[in-house]
Amino acid sequence: METIENNDVREEYYFKGRVHARGNYLNGKRDGAWEEYHLNGNLQQKGYYIGGKKEGVWEYYDEDGALGVKGSYLNGEETGLWETYDNGKLIKEELFDDNGMMIDSRMVN
Repeated sequence: METIENNDVREEYYFKGRVHARGNYLNGKRDGAWEEYHLNGNLQQKGYYIGGKKEGVWEYYDEDGALGVKGSYLNGEETGLWETYDNGKLIKEELFDDNGMMIDSRMVN
């Protein structure tokens, strides 16, 4: 990938010409809203970057477009409650401290 020096909205592509990722750069780093896509064109993940680090709520989707995982980042580290889904049903919860260390995990019935 080329180095980006300017503030820019970018699209990155798979070799077949389909969009892989779309978002903003600020001072050469990812900054602001970003979306990444599976090769089939469905959304793979979406969230925000600040200064090249993931920040705030991120959502991850399977190739069929169903939500798989949802959680938050703080300075690029997992934080707070993370939820894992299977076919739209919550199946797992994990709790992280502000340093990205898992402090609790449980399966949901």
